Amino acid sequence: MVDFVSWIFCAGSFLVTFYLIRRRGFLDGARPAWLVCLLIVPCWMLLPVAVMHVDARCMACFAILLGFLLLPCQYTATMGLYFSDLFILLIVTGMTISQINVQSVAPMAPFDPIREIALPYFVGRLFLQTPRDIESILPVFCWCILILASMALFEAVLKQNVIEIVLERSWKGSEEIDSVRWGLKRAYGTQTHPIYFGLTFALLLPWAIEAAVQSYHHRGPRWWKFTPLFALIGVVSTGSRAAQVVSITVLGTTLFHAAPRLRPLFIFLIAFGGIGFYAARDEVVNLLQNYADESKEGDSFVMINGEQYEYSGTKHRDLLLVVYREAIENAGWLGYGTQMKQLPRDSDMDARFISIDNHYLMFFLQYGDLSLLFFALLAASVLWNLLGPFLRGTGPSGRIAAGLLGSIGGCLIAMRGVWFANDYSTVWLFCAGMTVPLAAWQRLGLTSGANLRA
Repeated sequence: MVDFVSWIFCAGSFLVTFYLIRRRGFLDGARPAWLVCLLIVPCWMLLPVAVMHVDARCMACFAILLGFLLLPCQYTATMGLYFSDLFILLIVTGMTISQINVQSVAPMAPFDPIREIALPYFVGRLFLQTPRDIESILPVFCWCILILASMALFEAVLKQNVIEIVLERSWKGSEEIDSVRWGLKRAYGTQTHPIYFGLTFALLLPWAIEAAVQSYHHRGPRWWKFTPLFALIGVVSTGSRAAQVVSITVLGTTLFHAAPRLRPLFIFLIAFGGIGFYAARDEVVNLLQNYADESKEGDSFVMINGEQYEYSGTKHRDLLLVVYREAIENAGWLGYGTQMKQLPRDSDMDARFISIDNHYLMFFLQYGDLSLLFFALLAASVLWNLLGPFLRGTGPSGRIAAGLLGSIGGCLIAMRGVWFANDYSTVWLFCAGMTVPLAAWQRLGLTSGANLRA
């Protein structure tokens, strides 16, 4: 039986979003409704529809798409075609072909990759139309960050999830992810895992930094100055090392953009750090284990194909390549499909390796070389969109581009240790869509608030 509360959230997201679009205009109505559905509404409230599931985010996307088709709206040069648009379409096509290759496809099956990949990117593509939109939408971002950070801190300290208390229900896997790190419960808030929640905070950090800059120049409330702190509190409350790394990357790219004279020093430090990491990789892995107190967690060895390996949560990602070696060799161009029913597995495989915490490996096993290649090209094209405004942009658009370069690029690095779950992947794809208007504004010489200097 479908949960009645899920019906309320999903139907309400569609109706409220479309109502606001009709009442306030397409963009002014869509933006706040989308951010609330994206960030505040629990993403585990799902409705089964044929072979796929929809949530509040998906229903908000449908309302925005309907408004885009039915209501008049004035668009800028951002409506031109970019390489990232092409690669989104190719990823959806590759995923669909993979499904067709491994099994008979149900009538609704091709819509699943459209829902997961194309729709969030499409919303991000439309979200910003003029540079002034950055300043107009900042209040909604700030309130969402404050609410999420409050939820995360409450959960970390008091060890109770606010959403579960209010709704008097939890998603079915919540008990399996309850864990403590550094004396705090790892908060997962509106999502289904602390890592996903932490990466969402990291993806919001560029907007928090821009809000602080606006407040410093008396163009926003005083409390906005603390918005980056709120986002970082959220990151720490999740106990996610990946989110912390991405947050550091955001701060680094933001400083690189804001201090042109120090860029040679930043480049030297990045090169030095990269060389140091690869030269002392084992020591770095051991350091990460100790940082997360993994040495205190259960058995330290695991058997794989009759051989003994040292095990930890950090080393889990590397061991996946050993566990799935045969599957990797035979995945080919199209992979094993979304459900991976034909994936060869060792019958004696340790149950912990069912979790494939590596987006690139997971995506390759599901959809093969073809779709993984398209994803790599999408990532490169998105970063290329940001390169111009990052190096030469000014004002809010330049700072947002710098922050997004760090958050999007940092997540690409973090994805080696986490799969592309809808919880945060929807946010990542939304941010990827926003890189197009930033690139278009830079090409056209459009900036907003260029007189402000961070």
